Amino acid sequence: MIAWLAGVALACEPLAAQVVAARAAVDDAEIAVARAHIDGAYKTLPCQETPASTQDLLALYRLDGVVALAAEDRARAVYAVLRAAAVDPVSAIDAERDGPELASLFGTYAPALAENRVAVRVADGGTAWVDGRPVRLGEVLEVAKGEHLVQIESPDGLVSTLESVSADRELRTGKLVAVPPEPATPGSALPPPAPRVSRRADVPSRIAWISGLALGAAGGAALGMAWTSERNFLAEPYQDDAYGGCARGEPCWASGRAAEIDADAQRIRLFYAAGYGLTGVGGALFVGGVTGAAVRPRPTVQVTGAW
Repeated sequence: MIAWLAGVALACEPLAAQVVAARAAVDDAEIAVARAHIDGAYKTLPCQETPASTQDLLALYRLDGVVALAAEDRARAVYAVLRAAAVDPVSAIDAERDGPELASLFGTYAPALAENRVAVRVADGGTAWVDGRPVRLGEVLEVAKGEHLVQIESPDGLVSTLESVSADRELRTGKLVAVPPEPATPGSALPPPAPRVSRRADVPSRIAWISGLALGAAGGAALGMAWTSERNFLAEPYQDDAYGGCARGEPCWASGRAAEIDADAQRIRLFYAAGYGLTGVGGALFVGGVTGAAVRPRPTVQVTGAW
């Protein structure tokens, strides 16, 4: 039965139907059946033929977290909470509906995502959806940094991918803009000559973009460490014989194991926050230096948050 359910990805069943089936299995305390439906839903996200519903996505991530905690898989529960918080960093998880333990994890990770938002735009005539929210040419959709379901209305149909969005994005659908471009107004073929600028006036801008490159490189290194640490975190079963000085079988072994998982997760958050902060400030300095925009002297980087 469960093996058959795991093959549901081949049929590309609609997300809503799989969420309903997973919720019914959770209500019946059939954890293994619920896990099969949830895994099948993840596998079918790239082949959905219609834009996903934001509520269905949030329900999938919440059910993933609930089932993971029921199976004592805390690492997967954290990852499910991060996905839900990327969609809605304010109210994705509710203690009364989803349980206090999942709500506690949400309260730990969501505030940092709520403070780090990026802009998504569409560059041509089609429509895109990010976690079920539409965006078109001329519109700006703000989303939290993290993993998102990006769906694009292309000439060949709907293209769906799970992507990590960590900076402003411009999506291209391949569809032409419906409104023709405005004709160029007649005038001088050559622009007026730009005033000459002394080389000395160029020095602050040069310092700014060089500093921006350096900060960007440091931010990239921090994000690389975060990504590597996260991969190791998700692959680690946390089944050592001792945690926090407590051997397996002792009453304190489980709490020591949970503390170890939380410490690793907090470290990953720190790397991500530092990486995003450094790359953001570095990018601003680089653009300001190249374009000649005003740049504050002595740029500083501060990373704050409730760790």
